[in-house]
Amino acid sequence: MYINCKLLIRAINPIHHGEGTEKDEKGYLITRIKKMEVFLKDGSIAEVPILYGNSLRGIMRDISAESFIENSEIKREEIPLDYQALLWSAGILNEVKVRSSDLTKIAKLFPPLSLFGFSFGNDMLSSKMIFSHIYPVTQETMLQTEDILDVFSKKIGFKPIPIKASDIVGEVSRTRTNDGIEIIGKRRGKSKEVDISQMIWTHEFIKPGIFFVGDIQLTNTEKYELGCFLDILERYSRADKLKIGGLSSIGYGRIKADVFMEIHNNGKIMSEYLLTLNGGFNKKLISGEDILEDCTNEYRKYLKSNLKTVKELFKKHSVITEKIKGFFDKIAI
Repeated sequence: MYINCKLLIRAINPIHHGEGTEKDEKGYLITRIKKMEVFLKDGSIAEVPILYGNSLRGIMRDISAESFIENSEIKREEIPLDYQALLWSAGILNEVKVRSSDLTKIAKLFPPLSLFGFSFGNDMLSSKMIFSHIYPVTQETMLQTEDILDVFSKKIGFKPIPIKASDIVGEVSRTRTNDGIEIIGKRRGKSKEVDISQMIWTHEFIKPGIFFVGDIQLTNTEKYELGCFLDILERYSRADKLKIGGLSSIGYGRIKADVFMEIHNNGKIMSEYLLTLNGGFNKKLISGEDILEDCTNEYRKYLKSNLKTVKELFKKHSVITEKIKGFFDKIAI
């Protein structure tokens, strides 16, 4: 199956997707948000704030690992470190050689890995998921957003009022105070006492109320993999997780999202859904066959059917080496 998810996101709280910290003209620290140059319809170029798709990918990867352990009823501490690295960190850096066919079989045992892909040394298993950048709905981004906006206009009657990109960015200054006498210069064989001091730190943010659009595509997807993706979305929709960007500890990043999902099979649209993520997960079938519950059940059955094999793999090959081929040569996946 091929799945196309078009996203309409609204910032409920300020969003900070940081680019890096520099000094402003007064010498104070300021953390800028990520920006990108885009073409306008008249052929000119403008710089606009942007949320990288990889940021959303990282959030969903962590949630996918949570989905795996909870639906498999495996505790995280029972998972060997190599497999934790694959699930949470997307890979392992080493010089161990493992057959590509064995890496594929590992992915089949762990649906999050088959969806998001992973790297093992110099080898890489490609992701089945493609995350676009997430563009704000502004006057300058109409070329990048108009197709998705047209879909939501037709499906839910959404009519945006694009504003200037420069008007959606704000900044706020905070103070930080050293917590006592600081010793500096020790690495140069010297030391110097510095009195308690205060500094001003400024960061940019995208203002609450701004709309964004983007998309996620899933290719060559099995029913249990779609079920895994649905479980990820359901978990992401919960109020404590429905965020993007940094500074969440001080109240940034909270969003709500509508997802228009098209499910294609054999080149034809099989089903269309409107999903709402807003502290809860609501699913509405727009057209076609209702398959989402079946896919979710298929995912959970798939995990349980492979649980014995997964535990045996953990026991016999807690460290992934080329010897894992002997394990996979004896089983069918």
